Amino acid sequence: MINVLKSDFYKLFLRKAFYICGVISGLIGVLLVVLINNEFPFAKELGYNGISSSYIGLGQVTLLTTVFLSMFVSSEFAYGTIKNMCSKGISRVSIYLSKVVMGAFTSIVYTLFTGLCGFIAGSLMWGVGEFNIDEFWNILRLFALFILAELCLQSVFIMISFLIRHTGGTVSANLAVYVLAPALLLPLLDYIIKSLKWFELEGGVSKYWVGSYMQIFSGTLQLEQEVICTGIIVCLIYFIVSTAIGIISFYKRDIR
Repeated sequence: MINVLKSDFYKLFLRKAFYICGVISGLIGVLLVVLINNEFPFAKELGYNGISSSYIGLGQVTLLTTVFLSMFVSSEFAYGTIKNMCSKGISRVSIYLSKVVMGAFTSIVYTLFTGLCGFIAGSLMWGVGEFNIDEFWNILRLFALFILAELCLQSVFIMISFLIRHTGGTVSANLAVYVLAPALLLPLLDYIIKSLKWFELEGGVSKYWVGSYMQIFSGTLQLEQEVICTGIIVCLIYFIVSTAIGIISFYKRDIR
């Protein structure tokens, strides 16, 4: 496992796409601050500052992380890297979990970098803002919860990457899930469930979709404990189920 991780990290740091996607994510965080400043000349009076700007651009992290990891994992199949590793007797569980670790690392790096860029831009525009111990713990909690939701969603995309194994198809499928799930699939399921008079789902389908909690966790510093607990449970279920399905399918399918 350690050798597989070392190999993956070596390849990760050689990929230009890793740096390009990260820089774009950070720039979008800065751009959102600039756009808010242009749209609301009195943004500072409305409560905007460097602290609040640190989590304004987090929504863009998922898109860039999804694109990069989709290309990274699928290219391992395209180049025959995974086939060579399996032929050498390396455990498929180690190979798969290594990619999950790469997803976690990428998510953390992109999230923290985007938050830092937003903080710097917001501080230059509107000042740092008041900072106390309660504010610190709330921001720390926000980033921790967002990273958890991001990692669990990426575990789903990594599973899809191992199922499809082709770069173009993997990127398209993962982006389709990321975009269409909240925009089309979840409302459709809500409509179907509401039409069933004998069945009622509290809170709607979005309450049970891991992607919803990235927006919830990054939207405000004030969250009810029930929402946090429900979100953590939902996210962990997606992580466990998607990882289990990914590993099982990876074991059962031949690598060509």
